[in-house]
Amino acid sequence: MAEVYTETARIADYQSVILFALIAVAASIAALVVALRARHGWTIFFSALGLIAACYLLYVGYAAMDEYERIVNDMVTQLDSLGY
Repeated sequence: MAEVYTETARIADYQSVILFALIAVAASIAALVVALRARHGWTIFFSALGLIAACYLLYVGYAAMDEYERIVNDMVTQLDSLGY
């Protein structure tokens, strides 16, 4: 059980990661739109790179959420098998 609680504590902050990632995606889209309007090649490149990084961060947040749900479900299953 201590291992389950340790793993849960490591990934329980996925809500903050997802919120930060959503803000980063929105800011990256805005930066990309401005860069496209200004037609600056390097700015477009780095804006797109920032958008890719923000999308990856969003993916990591949702992966942590799935892992958290898996750990909680495993813990509930173990507790049910023990009769709690």
